[in-house]
Amino acid sequence: MIIATSGHVDHGKTLLVHGITGIETDRLEEEKARGLTIDLGFAYTTIDDIRLGFIDVPGHIKFISNMLAGVSAIDFGLLVIAADDGPMPQTAEHLAILNLIGIKQGAVVLTKIDRVPPERIAAAQREIQTLTRGTFLENANVFPVSGTQRTGINQLTTFLIKTARSLQRHQQQGHFRLAIDRSFSVKGAGQVVTGSVISGHVLMNDELILAPQGVSVRVRSIHRQNEAAEEGQPGDRCAINIAGNDLAKAQLHRGNYLTSNPHHQVTSRCDILATLLPSETMGLKHSTPVHVHCGANHVTGRLITLEGQGLAPGKTAMAQLILAEPINLWFGDQLIIRDQSAARTLGGGRVLDPAAPGRGRTSLRRLAELSLLAEPKPLTEILKNWLQARPDGSSRTQLSRLFNLTDIEIDTLLATNTFIENKHGIIAPEILQRHQQQTLRAIEQWQTANPQQPGLPLQQIASLTRINNGLLSLCLEMLIKDKHLSLDGNLYRLPNHAAQLSPPLISLWARVEPLLAQEPTKPPVLHELAKQLSMEPIAATKLLNQLVGAGFLLKPVANRYFLPAGLERLRELVIETAHGSDAQGFGVADFRDSCGIGRNLCIEILEYFDRTGVTQRIGDRRKLRNPGI
Repeated sequence: MIIATSGHVDHGKTLLVHGITGIETDRLEEEKARGLTIDLGFAYTTIDDIRLGFIDVPGHIKFISNMLAGVSAIDFGLLVIAADDGPMPQTAEHLAILNLIGIKQGAVVLTKIDRVPPERIAAAQREIQTLTRGTFLENANVFPVSGTQRTGINQLTTFLIKTARSLQRHQQQGHFRLAIDRSFSVKGAGQVVTGSVISGHVLMNDELILAPQGVSVRVRSIHRQNEAAEEGQPGDRCAINIAGNDLAKAQLHRGNYLTSNPHHQVTSRCDILATLLPSETMGLKHSTPVHVHCGANHVTGRLITLEGQGLAPGKTAMAQLILAEPINLWFGDQLIIRDQSAARTLGGGRVLDPAAPGRGRTSLRRLAELSLLAEPKPLTEILKNWLQARPDGSSRTQLSRLFNLTDIEIDTLLATNTFIENKHGIIAPEILQRHQQQTLRAIEQWQTANPQQPGLPLQQIASLTRINNGLLSLCLEMLIKDKHLSLDGNLYRLPNHAAQLSPPLISLWARVEPLLAQEPTKPPVLHELAKQLSMEPIAATKLLNQLVGAGFLLKPVANRYFLPAGLERLRELVIETAHGSDAQGFGVADFRDSCGIGRNLCIEILEYFDRTGVTQRIGDRRKLRNPGI
């Protein structure tokens, strides 16, 4: 169990930890000389097979930033109050921080009872009752102790052991994340980082990513609660020895993360559920400058209110943080917000969307989406409701990036619900059904207005429905599978629809189709085709263009007309040629060898596929824009 001792300066936190563990947490010479804790101190002890870890955080106002680096991923909060002083300003602030980050269990330690008479102890206990009202420490156990005489230390230790035995183990959900609060070099071992494991687990020889730098590292050894270990889990304090080719130039520092998430992201804009402390005398105005602490990160930024014109004392509302520099954030991360001068804690927040949009952030649709993310429900239920409300669905990458989910966890989410997944993404079935109905209505209305046309291409359907191409492709695939639509070449139509051509066009089509079908990938040029039709080129062009408009023919190059099947065959040959090429791509000659048509026509066809997004030209070589097709 990881325990954070917090409270006002010189109230006996370090002496208390020493009394329980026998370890001196003031490790810096400056700390020993001045008699106060500047940076985080750590101590561990094993009693009756129970391992207790203590984070001794600084109490002095100047060092509250360091204090905030140590309060993430702790299990238990000990609020230390000296009997002679009673609650002080930093006492209240530390309590507020522990409460804001969601600590659920804790106790109060009343120190220095040997210095005061019994009536002062009773008065201090009444002050504690007033201080803790409405917090997680309301009605919590109060332990009167004397660090110098060891009075009450055994009782407190027994209580902590009992609490640790009943503590539920943290679930190993998500990719591994460790918030780095210290880094140093060990002779003969190399770089070591320490911090709290937030999610997932880590094993010896695991490959991790140093974020936000994106540097790959390997785990050489692990110390958990100051003992050698084979793995690290959520709730553990770990020291991890890492190695990597680019580690020396990574500029490693406090506030970085170690993660196994390949989709980790940095962000300078996030939406949060913000809470302003009730002790504040004034509300926060829109675009208030603030200091933001998350894990061991400390950045400045502005708080943008999304509901109303401000945030009142004691209230909770959705807001957006615009940060001065990008940091790593995930859904559910806890934040502490301090004023512009970093003099006092204003409140806190919980990250809802680490990749928040700058535009449309106060729209009704956006606020409804954030409301779903803000609900106090299990993550699986939040994700289910969130996906069911997203008109464009999501993707595995997005789920991993925003919610830190592993592929196995995404598979479980999909298996326990009815979400549909294919190469285009993940979507709720009711959303897909709604888009399908919209698509069918759009096609039906268009065909009613254009009876002479055989069908619509994908791009035209997209412009009518305004559904993004990936989701629209999924809709069309499902509609074809269920026989609600038919696909002829590249044209979509209702199954009972047939183009109503004029008699001249019907006659021309009967003559043109067999001519072009002879060599569908190499049709004759216009004047040759007109000659075969016994027509003047100008007259032939007029009628052939009408067949193009009706979808019977395609005109990808200046002077040739193709059957849709012929152009589709050339597209297939382009893809085959690309897949058979090396990393540099393929040239015109490669495509010519595949399709057997002349060089000039090859060039024209490839330029057409460049324009339509199938290929991308790089110098005299080409690659597929989407290598997965």
